[in-house]
Amino acid sequence: MRASVTFLAVLLLCMTLPLAAGALGISGTVTDASTTDPLSGVMVDVFEFDVPSGEWIATEFASTDASGAYTIAGLGAGSYRVGFNAFGDAAARSRAYWQAKTDLASADTIALAGDVAGIDATLTALPLSLEGTVTAQGSGEPLADIVATLWREVAGQWEIEATAFTDIDGVYRFYGLDAGPFRVGFSDPFGVYADEYYDDEPLIADGADVAVPAAGVSAQLSAGVPAASGKVVRAVGGEPIPGCVVTAYRFDTVDQDWVAIEDTTTVADGSWTMYGLGNEEWRFGVVDPSTIHAPRFYDGQATVETADSVLTTAGLTASGIDIGLFAQIPSLSGSVEDSVTAAPIGTCEVEIYRFDAGSGQWVSHLTTSTTSDGHWQVFGLYDGSWRVGFNRGSISNPDYFEQFFSQTRDIAEAQTVNTLTNTELSGIGVRMVPRPPSIEGTVTRAIDSSALAGIRVTASRLGFPPATQTTVTAADGSYRLKVLPDGDYHVVFEDPTSVGGVYPYRTQYFDGRADETSADAVSVVESASARADAVLVIDEPFAPRTRFIGVASALRQTQVSVVATEPAEESGIRELNVRLDAGATQTVTPGAPGTEASATLTITGYWVHTVRYSAVDLAGNVTPAETATVTLTPPPVTRVAGSDRYAVAAAIARGDNPGWSGVTDVVLASGEDRAAADPLAAAGLCWAYGSPGKPAPLLLTGSASVASNTEQAIAEMVSRNTTVTLHVVGGTVSVPAARIAEIRAAVASRLGISAAQATARVRFERLLATGSRYDMAAAIAARMVQMRGSEATASVMLANGAEAARFYDALAVTPISARTGAPVLLVSANSVSAATVDALEMMGTPGSSRYVAGGPASVSAAVMKRLSVPAGNRMSGPDRYSTAVAVANRAIGEGWLDARNIGIAARVPDALTGGVSIGGDGGVVLFTDSRSLSAPTAAFLGSAYDDVERCVVFGGTSSVSPAVFDQIVSALD
Repeated sequence: MRASVTFLAVLLLCMTLPLAAGALGISGTVTDASTTDPLSGVMVDVFEFDVPSGEWIATEFASTDASGAYTIAGLGAGSYRVGFNAFGDAAARSRAYWQAKTDLASADTIALAGDVAGIDATLTALPLSLEGTVTAQGSGEPLADIVATLWREVAGQWEIEATAFTDIDGVYRFYGLDAGPFRVGFSDPFGVYADEYYDDEPLIADGADVAVPAAGVSAQLSAGVPAASGKVVRAVGGEPIPGCVVTAYRFDTVDQDWVAIEDTTTVADGSWTMYGLGNEEWRFGVVDPSTIHAPRFYDGQATVETADSVLTTAGLTASGIDIGLFAQIPSLSGSVEDSVTAAPIGTCEVEIYRFDAGSGQWVSHLTTSTTSDGHWQVFGLYDGSWRVGFNRGSISNPDYFEQFFSQTRDIAEAQTVNTLTNTELSGIGVRMVPRPPSIEGTVTRAIDSSALAGIRVTASRLGFPPATQTTVTAADGSYRLKVLPDGDYHVVFEDPTSVGGVYPYRTQYFDGRADETSADAVSVVESASARADAVLVIDEPFAPRTRFIGVASALRQTQVSVVATEPAEESGIRELNVRLDAGATQTVTPGAPGTEASATLTITGYWVHTVRYSAVDLAGNVTPAETATVTLTPPPVTRVAGSDRYAVAAAIARGDNPGWSGVTDVVLASGEDRAAADPLAAAGLCWAYGSPGKPAPLLLTGSASVASNTEQAIAEMVSRNTTVTLHVVGGTVSVPAARIAEIRAAVASRLGISAAQATARVRFERLLATGSRYDMAAAIAARMVQMRGSEATASVMLANGAEAARFYDALAVTPISARTGAPVLLVSANSVSAATVDALEMMGTPGSSRYVAGGPASVSAAVMKRLSVPAGNRMSGPDRYSTAVAVANRAIGEGWLDARNIGIAARVPDALTGGVSIGGDGGVVLFTDSRSLSAPTAAFLGSAYDDVERCVVFGGTSSVSPAVFDQIVSALD
């Protein structure tokens, strides 16, 4: 998709240039060929011959007013051609050039020496080819937002010709089709109604052929078969509970967990239904949002892990999945406190036990924990008898003795409590008895009596049965060993932070012994604590070792570190001294005497920097001063150019997809100026058919022929990936079916395969056969939702698509769409098309996630209000350069994009292709004048240079002059 926008950009080329004094103008009127009525909203393009490219390039634009009139001012003396395009008309109309010519190449030329009037045109409405109505079977209710798909048989395979959505009356329409025959399919994007083909057939092979023109090609869709259903009622009384959320869980074999997949809500009678679960095993749970009732799983279980599973089968309904909920009344509750201080004990584990008749044992049923105030409660216990246990701390290191209600340490002696449904039994609490440590002590270092943290302390029981426990000393050098059986123990103190197998502190046994054979025993009894302290010895020090950690050269800025260390047997670091260039010396000391100190420096500025460093240890030994150098260079600025728009598109696509690996989908659009609006929103389509960070390629074609660069690129993709699907953005006029045939023929020739093989390997679908630019943008949004679901509805970008002078606003958000999948929808300055409104309703994106690119002159406040866009979601500036910066800043702030990659363009074709390309890499696109770097862009580069890793200039030297290129380099320096 990165190349598809090239042709559009050419349309706005001259918008960057100031008007000369005494500029000339062209004016005229556009009318309907049949009724002679004036046509409003028709785009009028003025083309000027570009000698370097050998092409007629659009330089100025205007739209007809309510009387069909237009005026284009600001032209210099010279030769021009004029084209007319009725994108804003309700019905599709043919394109035309002055003097009723059908293409730009044959259009008459106007020699302009003074103002010229009477450059008129008449446009012919394209005929309605096919229409029908979709209703619900039984009720006859019209169904909106049903996808009608037009299929054509090509080489024995059915391929998509076009798609359309039904309106609120259930009606769909196709314009400007050939005779066919076609077949028509109907599908519900939301899965409530079953798919079918005209005439009432489940398979396309059994569908009825439709010849164009045709009307009444209608369908009655039947509701799909529910996959699962049931009711949610009160467990006591059986009354239905509406508004509960029912969730279906499926087992994830990777995470080994039950994961929520689908949910629905119970209706007034407590019933619920889910569709589309397929042949799977599910578990179902219910939550009452009002919190009046406790959550529950089928069948009567408290957790999803213990719930019963239900197997669903496609085409059948697993019914009777009924779940009863209990009111949120605790079954048991109580509190836990310290027996000495009477303070509440938080995070104490409370375990509920039930009697298991089979084993004759009390077994765990469920657990909970006390809150910070020592209180606890459990819900949903059935009528029965229970015993309650309490434990604070880990099993191997508890703070208190384990106890059972009431005040016993043996579950066999615990008091049994009996519960009744919907009745709370409170006051189930205990006073926990603190458990003294079995062995405790403090470890210090001999050199200064300071505490030693992190020393490993291990106690091993003498005799049988053996018992061992290990801990490490805390920051104050203390340690505690708990829950040791009574007996005599040897205690060893070790430093686990070895370097090369040598410990900074010698291993020692209690009491000050070098080995276990001479160690003193420590006696342990449960009711008291034994004490074992240690003082560890280190060897004499040597000079510290220093090292520099960093790169010799880097882009923009870098962090470096200097580290001073000593071997484990030495004394430790006193301080590390570091100096950057001519700055002050930075002195770093360890938080406590230790074997390592480090300093981290952030280096900025493009030149050669010098870091000087040395260290001193606790014994006063000084490391000789050392020096390291770091060279910083600015981020690279590169240029992407090509001989024409088609070559540029192919080059960008090839650069973004080395070797074409994995490329099986291509977006194809017209590269001609008359179809400039087709790919305004195509970035989202490239995202839909791409992968994260790599949108699908976008290539360009002419209506009369396909450029060799385009043919070669597609042939390379087919050769690498076997099959490629062309997703055509544009109607049959801008991208005729003959061009697809030409591409297939070129692939056959270049790869040496048959025509039939080329047809099978180069697949084709047209997104929308006819319609306005607003319809096209809406169709792209619908396809994005169809392909990627809710990923494409998180946010939406809105921009002016009616005025060519405002196209830069839409181009500024192209990277956002290409990167995040936010659809781009089009509006005019003061009105909104039905297609845009319908697309927003279909997507369901809230107003807070709708964004407008462009100021009030592009999209009025009234339009924003109608579309529920908050005023704070407008991204704009006083000109296109500032607007692009505003979009970039908002995109970076929202986390959609970042400033590591920046694209810069001066003309619309370059901005369009470049915007998609840089967006795929997560970067932003900015605009500049061709002759001088625009001030807002220069300011952005200056403020963001710390983050920039790459800057790409899109367009040749005629688009972005060498002088501007040098200014960009300087701005990033």
